[in-house]
Amino acid sequence: MSDFYIAQEWLEVSRDTAFFYAAAGSDYTEPLAIFQNYVSEFWFSDIYTTGLQLPPVCAFHTDLLLLEQNTSGEPFAIMETRRAENGRRYRFVKPSKLTEVYETTDGRHITVVRRRGFGQIGLTKEFGERSLGVFMHRGDSPGEGGSNVYFLANKKTYYEPCGTLFNKLARRLKDRALVISDGSNTNIRQLRRFHSSSTQGRQAFAYHQGRDFDFGGFRWSCVGWLSMKNGPTLVWGLTRQA
Repeated sequence: MSDFYIAQEWLEVSRDTAFFYAAAGSDYTEPLAIFQNYVSEFWFSDIYTTGLQLPPVCAFHTDLLLLEQNTSGEPFAIMETRRAENGRRYRFVKPSKLTEVYETTDGRHITVVRRRGFGQIGLTKEFGERSLGVFMHRGDSPGEGGSNVYFLANKKTYYEPCGTLFNKLARRLKDRALVISDGSNTNIRQLRRFHSSSTQGRQAFAYHQGRDFDFGGFRWSCVGWLSMKNGPTLVWGLTRQA
């Protein structure tokens, strides 16, 4: 696995919590390798044009033993265009899930869910308040081929369920939680500092030491890094403010 670092005390924050990766595509390998000994439930969300005809994640992780697999919802549902109460059009697809239960080498059971549908809807429909230990979003863009969804921002939208997404995420994060981002689709200045640059994670992490900041009701501290995507992927430790 690629070089990475997360402070141990912050890895512990994720123990027995849920992990949600929005617009994940097939980017499973690194998150599972790092968090499989801590997180109990992984959610990877995307449109998945193959209709959830996806290989089990153990195809990428030979140290995971597949115990159960099932599909729910309508995995071949067609993308629709609907009209909101305000008359604006929006895209809609009936959600579906491919759920797998695995046994790790130390005998733990973890659940991996690949959810076909829009991540911003999954965020509000699938997770209760203060249930998420880790939120991840990287390798995305506002342009062609990207989701154009700003999870780490409070942008207004014509269709309310897709607006002010960080406020919605904040209600679902635990009081201490991790946010993992390469600066894609966010207007938080500190997260965008090295976006689309060749700066390595180790150097970006060093830059942010002693530069904690406040946003969205949390104190943010840079506590690690993962592999490069659209610039360095940084791990932020969030502490809810009273």
